Amino acid sequence: MRVALLGAGAGRVCGVSDYTVRLAEALEREGCTVLLPQWQWESWRVPWYAGALTAEGVNVVHAQYPAAVYRFSLAPLILLSAGRWAKVLTLHEWSQSHPLRRQMSNALALLSDLVIFTSRREERRWRAQSYLRRRGCRTGVIPIGSNITTSVASRSARQRKDEVVYFGLIRPKKGIELFLEVARQALEEGLPARFLVIGETPRGCERYAAGLREMVGRLGNVVWVGGREPSEAHELMSQAKIAYLPYPDGASEGRSSLLAALGAGLAVVTTWGQDTPEELRHVCVFATTAEEVLPAIRRLLVDEGLRSMLVSRGEQYVARRNWSSIARAHVALYEEVLCRRRMPR
Repeated sequence: MRVALLGAGAGRVCGVSDYTVRLAEALEREGCTVLLPQWQWESWRVPWYAGALTAEGVNVVHAQYPAAVYRFSLAPLILLSAGRWAKVLTLHEWSQSHPLRRQMSNALALLSDLVIFTSRREERRWRAQSYLRRRGCRTGVIPIGSNITTSVASRSARQRKDEVVYFGLIRPKKGIELFLEVARQALEEGLPARFLVIGETPRGCERYAAGLREMVGRLGNVVWVGGREPSEAHELMSQAKIAYLPYPDGASEGRSSLLAALGAGLAVVTTWGQDTPEELRHVCVFATTAEEVLPAIRRLLVDEGLRSMLVSRGEQYVARRNWSSIARAHVALYEEVLCRRRMPR
């Protein structure tokens, strides 16, 4: 089976792009031949893109949407309308997208043989649109995996530091201000813990990040780590005890930063939202305000039994979302689509 995965691109900070690369690696381990084009996505180049896929003998084109590399180009839409290959689309956090992106997503879906979602809730929300129900679009659900490689062996024997980590993209609406407010209160109350901010700054968010760094400069217990390679980010998280991830709209199955933190053996304090699955209730500690978060952090720093229990549950949660099972689920859906289209595999 020859699969073209669309959505990867160099030079832009993008979780969907990172996911696309990891999926390509996992599919290749399952025996697929994977093309990972990193095009500029200019509409006038679509005939060349289509010709390149045809020349490579691709029989499945799988687009991840949205991805930063597409920007606002119509090229993915034009490409999916061309060619005889099977067309698969994964929609990431469709309900949280800008309304224009949701419309683009819907147009891509109507051209696709199969639409994949990363959670049942997202699938149900998307299917609630009446005109999509009438079109009878085929859908499937495959949870995401962590974009950072984890190693249980490297975690088990090490002494953890009294550190609290934020990990994720440095951009607005990620709750980083609340993380810094908790750090400020911890400093005032004399809590002997260090707070680390780890994450890449996407293009266009540099001024926002600079403002946060000014805030960090006034706090003696916060270290601005910034962007790091995945292996280094994992190593830094594996030295800490706690991750505090204050998602404004709550933790969900689509949070790769949550999976990375759990995979690094951290006890996670986060926020509950309407998309938070019940399964996470016993995996994380949920708190909303800084006044609720600080006592939770204080307890996790000293209660080794509670922290170990949460870490164990987190490892089990991540293990059920390993890349081998994710890749096998994709291959099964590709096979199903190709069978329906009676195309060679």
